[in-house]
Amino acid sequence: MTDDEIDTSDISPLADDFFANAKLRMPNSSLTIVAIRIDAETLA
Repeated sequence: MTDDEIDTSDISPLADDFFANAKLRMPNSSLTIVAIRIDAETLA
């Protein structure tokens, strides 16, 4: 599906008051390492 095929007609546009009250939120800078075991067949 391409972006042009997505029906966005039911999404109302954002008004200026939305952006006036918006706050920039940066992601947490700490990273966590996660390790999992996956069967080779499943991964393929």
